Amino acid sequence: MELQLLLAKWLTKLREDKGLSQEALGTQIGKGQSDIAKMESGNKKVLVTDLLKWMKALDVPLESLEAGLGPLYKKLSGKKSLWNK
Repeated sequence: MELQLLLAKWLTKLREDKGLSQEALGTQIGKGQSDIAKMESGNKKVLVTDLLKWMKALDVPLESLEAGLGPLYKKLSGKKSLWNK
């Protein structure tokens, strides 16, 4: 699964676990419902600032980043680096 889709899936789960609609979350982080839908479907890249706002709006502790982004990091670390030849 593509990294962007893994992140999207995790963000969707965070929002759904809190029982918040896309529209309500969008209002809290300054985005429209369609932007939230695009991010959750993997059709729009999630900026770091959006990620942090998302977590703050849902009252998700910063420590949860490791749980959510750990699998993404592991997938990245398995890929060949452009810097190591």
